[in-house]
Amino acid sequence: MAPSVRRPSCAQSPGGLQWYVVKVHSGREEAVKEVLERRVRLESLEEAVGRILIPVERVAEIRNGRRAERTRKLFSGYLLCELVLDDRVLALFREIPGVSDFVRSGSTPLPLSPAEAERFVAGPSEGPVKVLLPDLDPGDRIRVLRGTFAQMEGEVAEVLADTGQVRVRLEILGRPVFLDMEASEILQLAGRA
Repeated sequence: MAPSVRRPSCAQSPGGLQWYVVKVHSGREEAVKEVLERRVRLESLEEAVGRILIPVERVAEIRNGRRAERTRKLFSGYLLCELVLDDRVLALFREIPGVSDFVRSGSTPLPLSPAEAERFVAGPSEGPVKVLLPDLDPGDRIRVLRGTFAQMEGEVAEVLADTGQVRVRLEILGRPVFLDMEASEILQLAGRA
């Protein structure tokens, strides 16, 4: 289903669409999304069901000394659905295998607030990439992989999680030198200093 051009808002739009969170079986988000989109087309419910999204974020991981960017699910087991919640839509969602229920407050499905909807619907293309650092602790032995200090060994002085960098301590001419390096430029060695 091609995404419609709607403002991601919880406020009543002309069609009355609001964003709801639907619980689904973990690991089956994509399959449930595809089935829902197919059933919406078959039952001609396009005016009552807008977009169906899997909330994701962009992350950068350090694997084998290289930085790799990927998307990861923010909430495993949940979908965001833009809906006009009526009996036909509720019946459709209850019939789909893999759908558990709506996120509720008491017995009523609870729509997202406009601020929540904006944050989740904006998607991974907006905002900074979150950097996942390898499991480094101060005192861990490392080897520099690239740059001027390639093949030198040192230790982790500090992990700078907010910037995705690691402050390392190297010995140069018998004196300690502290450098801020990308996590992809170092390799963790066994043991501590």
